[in-house]
Amino acid sequence: MDRRPVARERRRRPGRHAAAAARIGAQVEIVAGENWLSLHFADGTVTHAWNPLVHSDDMLDLSARLRIDIEWGGESVVFADGNWSEPVGADPSAAARRAVTRAAAEIENAKSLG
Repeated sequence: MDRRPVARERRRRPGRHAAAAARIGAQVEIVAGENWLSLHFADGTVTHAWNPLVHSDDMLDLSARLRIDIEWGGESVVFADGNWSEPVGADPSAAARRAVTRAAAEIENAKSLG
């Protein structure tokens, strides 16, 4: 008999999220593999968790608020005021989201050190 431990998949309890969403008049949609969820309201509006690494519109908002400029340099995205870059790879949008999020972190770190 094989007694090796079996890896167990961690499962979310969608009922917990659905119950909380129902209290505010919404239905929950858990997006598999993305670690975020959306709330759908009866009037047709949808709210998602703010995450500039996942949502390009959140990245654009972050970029505008902090006045972050990025430049495309061949196979990388470069933070215009910094000395680093993010590789583009297969997904240029993801590279831009990483670059802006990283730039925002650098700006906030500079503020806290400064």
